[in-house]
Amino acid sequence: MKRLAVVLMVISAIVMPFAVFAQTQPPAKAVVPAGRTEVVWWSNFSGTMQKTLLGMIDKYNAQQNKYFVRFEFQGGASDLMAKLQATAPAALPDMFSGAVEHTGFFAASSFCKPLQDFIDKDKWNYSSTYPHLVSAYSDGEGNQMGYPLGNSFAGVYCNMDMFKKAGLDPYKELKSLQDVYRVAKIMVDKGIAKYGVAFHNNGYYVNAALAVEGVDSVDAGNGYKGKATKSLYDTGKTNKAMYSMLDAYQKIYAGGYGIPYGTDCNGEVVPKFAKGELAMFLGVISFHNRILTSGGDKLDIGMVPMPGCSENSRSSGVPAGGTGSFIAKNNRPAGQAGAYDFIKWLAEPEQAAYWAVSTGYLPVTSAAAATSTYQTFMKKVFPRAQYCLDAQLKGDKITKTPYLPIANEVLKANLLSIERVANDPKYSIEKAIKEATSSINEAIELYNMAN
Repeated sequence: MKRLAVVLMVISAIVMPFAVFAQTQPPAKAVVPAGRTEVVWWSNFSGTMQKTLLGMIDKYNAQQNKYFVRFEFQGGASDLMAKLQATAPAALPDMFSGAVEHTGFFAASSFCKPLQDFIDKDKWNYSSTYPHLVSAYSDGEGNQMGYPLGNSFAGVYCNMDMFKKAGLDPYKELKSLQDVYRVAKIMVDKGIAKYGVAFHNNGYYVNAALAVEGVDSVDAGNGYKGKATKSLYDTGKTNKAMYSMLDAYQKIYAGGYGIPYGTDCNGEVVPKFAKGELAMFLGVISFHNRILTSGGDKLDIGMVPMPGCSENSRSSGVPAGGTGSFIAKNNRPAGQAGAYDFIKWLAEPEQAAYWAVSTGYLPVTSAAAATSTYQTFMKKVFPRAQYCLDAQLKGDKITKTPYLPIANEVLKANLLSIERVANDPKYSIEKAIKEATSSINEAIELYNMAN
């Protein structure tokens, strides 16, 4: 049986019993049954992921009669964050979605109520949740701000047939971005692949690579030991790691070994990988199911955990990524209680496993990974997901992206630094690093002055 068919079969087995409860009108128009508390969820999930969530909401609403969750799409992540900041407390939703790298921003905001407030009263035992996720969704003092929904995982997708033809084992070869350059060159020069590598164009990967390297992005213990005051991109070991990283990007594109940086991932990169034109693709694990639906169902797909920056990389674990659920500070205790109940329900093993299989994300808990649902998915669809599950457990206290309230500004500066060196083989790497450092320092200074 084709792997994509297995995914659809697993999904159908879970969803079909609740199909009768499916919403027949847009969620914003759903009528709240009498006697229930409405729970409004603002989210940026779209496309097939939104459809999956709507099905899960239907299931939750059908299984209990106290709360009624209503999903409201708010556009992209930046649109959602802007609306949260501009909305008066009384008009805020009961819960909202947010990227894990924005946890520091949410913790410092006036619109997010710590999840820890509810956990302390309820004594919720969420010990099955992977430790690196628990840490990433906490504030600087260890209090939970939110809870993971989409457990993303950064790494390098590999066409295993191409690697076998080249006589290479990607799990041994790809420890740093310099290794990615070296292997991409081999693949193209030997005529094994039309393209050596492509990249998901997002600033997150800069801080992820630095975390794997074992160096901090900002001072104050990467923001976890106090208020960060400056970027470390131009300092010591972090500077050396940044140089090695950007040097790899520049050599890849100067040599013509990669699909142009900034190429649309869903529309162009994923289809090229699925068709066997591309040897490697640095992205997140949720691209896996998209590869299958793009025609890559018969590919032997490997995924190597996120590489570091240089030959000195520790390569011990990968920092948390993905999107979580947070409770809004809206002065509606009943709605907040419903949001908390729904978050706990989503974390139940079967729900978490279903979401992981449907979306391609990793499970958020070891209990979800142990379910027959996810085990079947790994056995018949993506056996090498086990490497990713194992890598999650190898992280430590320094395998983290920075804890900052200005994550957006950092991501923009990171992305611009890559674009400059990737698109211009003569662009000074030192200059790109100084520009990113200056931009981040300015954002930190302005934030600290205002707060």
